[in-house]
Amino acid sequence: VSVDDLLPCLAALRAAFRGTPDPALEQSDRGFARLRGRLHRLMGGCATASFGAAIAHFSQPLGFVLRELRAAEKDAKHTPNKDAFSLRLLKRSGGATRLTLRFLQGGRSTPAALAQIRDALASPELSRRAAYHIQSQLPLLPPSRLAAMLPAVLRYQFQRQGGMRAAAAAAALSELALGAAAERPGALPDLVRDILTVAEFLAREGRAPRAPQLREGTPA
Repeated sequence: VSVDDLLPCLAALRAAFRGTPDPALEQSDRGFARLRGRLHRLMGGCATASFGAAIAHFSQPLGFVLRELRAAEKDAKHTPNKDAFSLRLLKRSGGATRLTLRFLQGGRSTPAALAQIRDALASPELSRRAAYHIQSQLPLLPPSRLAAMLPAVLRYQFQRQGGMRAAAAAAALSELALGAAAERPGALPDLVRDILTVAEFLAREGRAPRAPQLREGTPA
């Protein structure tokens, strides 16, 4: 899929597997969906779904990309309680960013929160330098107080680079990172860095301040 479609596609695939509502799908919240005039019974809302995705340049060797994709899927399936997705960002310059998150954090859709951060960084009102400033400041914060200071630090940097409208994206980043770190003690700095890296890349490469909803028949 296009990088613009990746996040809503992950959410739609999970909803399609479970049979739960999604803006891109014509289905109820009772485990049924209607597709091409036929009613299908799905797994139901108690089912979990885990996905892997690799973001790569078209010139990278397909075998390498597929190995990374399968590794991402394995990371998602080995997440405690599963119901997760794992992204591998394979940069042309070398190196990779690995980000694994549960689909829900604090009752909120993680792909939607990640898309909100991406959209803010893609907006001309917010300089993407906010991501670099935050990443450079994280090692300077005392580890024992990082969780307590993080919301204020993110809010300050986002507002400094993009004004008050960026506050919602800073709150989404803080909530997402802190929620994921609750299951991975000590991983908070890495989570903030990796979330920002993925969101900034999607904003830069996709250049999509809005994520189009996938509809039946949309090429993927």
